[in-house]
Amino acid sequence: MLNIREWKLFAVLALALLCATPVVEAQLVRGFVSGTVTDTTNAILAGVQVTLTNKGTNISRDSVTNDVGFYRFAAVEPGEYSIEFKLGGFESHKVESITVNTAQEVVVNQSLAPGGVTTEVSIVDTPGVTLDKTMATIERTFPGRVVTELPITMNTRDVTRLALLAPTVSRAPGSNEFSANGQRARNNNFTIDGVDNNDLSVTVDSSRVLPEAVQEVQVQTTAYQAEFGRNSGAQFSAITKAGTNQYHGEGWDYYRGNWMEPVSLLNKRAGINDTPRFVQNQFGGDIGGPILKERTFFFGLLEFNRRREAADARNGATTPPVVPTPAGYAALQTAPLGPGQTAASRQAVLQAMSFLPSIYSQVKNFDNPTTTTVNGVSIQTASIRLPIANPFNFVYNVARVDHKISDSDNITYRYHLDKRDQPNVQSNLQFGTLWSAAQTVFRQNHAISETHVFGPRLLNEARVAYVRSNLDFPENDPKSSTVIIT
Repeated sequence: MLNIREWKLFAVLALALLCATPVVEAQLVRGFVSGTVTDTTNAILAGVQVTLTNKGTNISRDSVTNDVGFYRFAAVEPGEYSIEFKLGGFESHKVESITVNTAQEVVVNQSLAPGGVTTEVSIVDTPGVTLDKTMATIERTFPGRVVTELPITMNTRDVTRLALLAPTVSRAPGSNEFSANGQRARNNNFTIDGVDNNDLSVTVDSSRVLPEAVQEVQVQTTAYQAEFGRNSGAQFSAITKAGTNQYHGEGWDYYRGNWMEPVSLLNKRAGINDTPRFVQNQFGGDIGGPILKERTFFFGLLEFNRRREAADARNGATTPPVVPTPAGYAALQTAPLGPGQTAASRQAVLQAMSFLPSIYSQVKNFDNPTTTTVNGVSIQTASIRLPIANPFNFVYNVARVDHKISDSDNITYRYHLDKRDQPNVQSNLQFGTLWSAAQTVFRQNHAISETHVFGPRLLNEARVAYVRSNLDFPENDPKSSTVIIT
């Protein structure tokens, strides 16, 4: 056991280690700006005042070069900045445009000449695969403007599809997910603003992230830092958009209709000469701006995704759906109760199947007839090639507020909602399941972060998140015609 003297020595060593350790952050969502200031003879300049200004919010931070001419800004929000250098007896120098990305250090070294002339220099940033000399990480960063301009062809417009443009990434076989360095797709890690966005059951992204909602997307695939842990695959980080000193907004409607598409060969062979119904509208808008200029800012986004479809001759599945034949449907009416069933639940299931007689006249062939046993009764079934309605309703919402408490304190709150209502009618046309394949998915992601800068060598960022996923698989969903027989 340590005595009092040893405890004192331990405390002194711990304090010395803390004071000597550079700033370290867990699960970095911000960047760094650093550099060295010299004169024209390459002699170091101490005491240079360095001002870093966010060009969107006009919020600035100050630092002073130390005895070796070094300065550093930590926990810098991704975005566009200007940086200015001032020292008495030397010319002022302003770099008009630098881009700060997530978890990257931007090095801006500066040489000041004697005199009082102000010089302005513009630096043009070129997006691409970044080579950071301070780290060995291989990554790809997509600024918000690039994210919105690149086409994303998936029905939900999820920005995770951009990972396929990153080094060492390819599509995982047999899925819509991506694989980094040949690893399983479930080895990837997903975060939003530095907090967890992984599905609770399988390691894929939980909540969708839309292009219009992000300030930046970053995909790290190799040799990332220790703070990016959890999984060994790619690290997919999305940073949500924040408001600025100017009001900005936009609206959109992405439309798809079956009248634009030809009749597929499978439908023609099945005797279906019209393209099955498919109408999708993804419409929404966003707005952001100041609540109090140069102090409090907001950003909000809302999108609705309405899809009304009748799947094609194969109903979007590996095989056509299997349904009771007319004789099988009649036999189901008198089938006895099964384990766990009540008369009310059995009647609800039969009521959900009541649409079948209305489609029998449209079926030209009952393919692959067979029998299945339902509660001890043999029921004749067959596969059909007929479009079946299958609607989807999605709602997506993001709200964010940023507030500057003081020159050394900033706080951010962000809310993320992803709600999906999927009847999954074609999945419910299978027998032997106890519950419905209809899904109501309700995912929420709350995050609060507060950053306090104590000085050029010490800062603290506190981040708290609440993530909730509610997946409802009801036995009987009155909103859809589902088929559930046990």
